[in-house]
Amino acid sequence: MEFEHDGTFQPPFMLEVSTSSGRFQPVRSAKVKLNGSEVAEIAWSEKPTGSMRVELLKLNKIEFELDGPSFGSIEVTIRGTPP
Repeated sequence: MEFEHDGTFQPPFMLEVSTSSGRFQPVRSAKVKLNGSEVAEIAWSEKPTGSMRVELLKLNKIEFELDGPSFGSIEVTIRGTPP
């Protein structure tokens, strides 16, 4: 998936990832890549959440590698500082 950083939020940027807490089953493991670099890895139940500082470009590409049930999910949020 690609997304554009429009400057609404400023650095530092934090990427937060966690296994689902909703209706879907948690994935067994997940890796997150941002702009070609692996930035996070989580695993149920040893490490169900992760938070790390990331850098954003004007145009960003985020990729997910999931191992889990057909309807498993993760939650991913990127936060910044308001201007």
